[in-house]
Amino acid sequence: MTRNGQISRRNLFRRSLGIRTPENDGEPKGQPDGFEPIEILPEPVAVQDATPEKILKRINAEPAYRLVLPRLLAFCFEPRSAGEIHEELMCFSVMRTAAHTPKMLLAWMIETGAVARYMEEDSEKGSKDARWLTTEAGIEAIAGRDPAERLRRLLDEEPEYSDIYRMILEFCSCERSISEIEYLLRAHPALENPKVYPSYLVDRLEFTGALEWTGKWRAAETGKCAQGNTD
Repeated sequence: MTRNGQISRRNLFRRSLGIRTPENDGEPKGQPDGFEPIEILPEPVAVQDATPEKILKRINAEPAYRLVLPRLLAFCFEPRSAGEIHEELMCFSVMRTAAHTPKMLLAWMIETGAVARYMEEDSEKGSKDARWLTTEAGIEAIAGRDPAERLRRLLDEEPEYSDIYRMILEFCSCERSISEIEYLLRAHPALENPKVYPSYLVDRLEFTGALEWTGKWRAAETGKCAQGNTD
């Protein structure tokens, strides 16, 4: 892949995360306010048989971290030190009580070839420092994992529960416990035959990124946008 092709691929990745790039359709040429141009980065050497499918399989095999791991890959779009990665991931509430450390999550992504070592020159020290950078396979694995798209897919796949999903998201505009959500949905006819437990619906919404855990459940930005939307 050419250097120009590489920068284009990485800008596509930024765009999938909602980050502005000079290549975005309709944007004026030059640098819009608040935009910092991306430097062309060499692709790090990764596991040779790494594929987006294998990376996604690894992410999905860790349900407790299935939202954190894609954010790790997004954070490593730019070269990051292990310390920076630790600090970033510890911002997620799930990591404060997690069984695995940020270092372990990074190791998982290195093993799959989603992240690889990138040696960055330190001009002051006259040496190279190890950083971690998302690989091409890692980029492809999470590009398109847009929370809004995942939520739309969920509502399309389970139309019989779409109104209930929206009800939960609206209810969780304020932080709610699982017992409060269960009380809200008590004896709801759509959940009786076949029997579906509220915890299943909450888990599905968390997987899309529409609900987040902060000690209680609350609607994330994607979930707030979906409230009352019947399209």
